[in-house]
Amino acid sequence: RDRSPSRGLGDVYKRQKYVKKFTELMDYIDEHYMEDLTLENIADEIGFSKFHFSRLFKQYTNFTFCDYLTHRRIKAAQALLCNEELSITEIALQSGFSSISTFNRIFKQETGYTPSEYRSKSPAARRKLTY
Repeated sequence: RDRSPSRGLGDVYKRQKYVKKFTELMDYIDEHYMEDLTLENIADEIGFSKFHFSRLFKQYTNFTFCDYLTHRRIKAAQALLCNEELSITEIALQSGFSSISTFNRIFKQETGYTPSEYRSKSPAARRKLTY
């Protein structure tokens, strides 16, 4: 095993570069979650193969890319459901879901409630449900 100082510094530098890239990536996802983001596009965007990207993403976030994106979209939908003027279909689309049935299924899977059940909860009850 090579214990030379230059190797250690290279690893530290590489790790810092990855952390910076992933911080920028997470900001990008937070700003663009409602768009059609794919693992391939994002990996390509930051210059990694999708396999390397998937492994690093899981290592840095404890989520797969798809799980994180879904989690982010559900959080956005929960916030939007507080606005009674928006229809559930509008909320699904604004949250990045391309189909209302997928949105309803995943929302229920993630929160234990359908979007309408979640909306009908009191604001205090909703706060306890938001993760």
